[in-house]
Amino acid sequence: MPRQGRCRAARGGGRRDASLARRWRVTGRRGYLLALGGLLAGGALTLLALGRPWLFVQLRLGPSAPVTTATYAGSALHPWGAALGVAALAVALAVVATRGFARRLLGLLVVAGAIPLLVLAVTTGRSGPDVAVLTRDYGPVTVVSDGAPATAVGATAVVSGSAWWVLLLVAAGLLAVAGAVTCWCGPQWPVMSRRYERRGAAAPADTTTPQGQWDALDRGEDPTR
Repeated sequence: MPRQGRCRAARGGGRRDASLARRWRVTGRRGYLLALGGLLAGGALTLLALGRPWLFVQLRLGPSAPVTTATYAGSALHPWGAALGVAALAVALAVVATRGFARRLLGLLVVAGAIPLLVLAVTTGRSGPDVAVLTRDYGPVTVVSDGAPATAVGATAVVSGSAWWVLLLVAAGLLAVAGAVTCWCGPQWPVMSRRYERRGAAAPADTTTPQGQWDALDRGEDPTR
């Protein structure tokens, strides 16, 4: 009896799990649309986040030089990030036009692209924006704290960052989830081209009646054959 009770409990748990799986199934049109929305939103938010100012600079090129200000967008600091955002939008369109293994590959590529975006967002949140661009534009620059006396030899800079990396973190998370769902469930989603496929050869028209013969002539067919 105890064993039978355990079996019944196991079967009951299996039915609950199956019901839960059906409830959260993402292989149908709903999952398809959610994944496409995630890809489009993730790509657009990536471009939005990287298009906003990430680095603010107060630069003094010498002890007696005036202070100049500069602002760098995230795309100027990390051009590859903006390229990944554009690629995510392109993948969303490609998912609509493809099927089968191609969708798995596209989803895998999105996940692979989301990982460096996640790393970039987390690194920026912990350590601040990358200031290597200052060396590229102005040569050797010493980063100092705000209010420090201008006694250093050479260029000095006071830098600060923005919180747009948070939006990039959200965008990368969306891309990672949407890419994983596409890789796992993409082959089961609807395919655009099926809507335009021919349903099969039509039944031969009846040419034994006068109306059928006229219809055949209208189609360019010989009704006497």
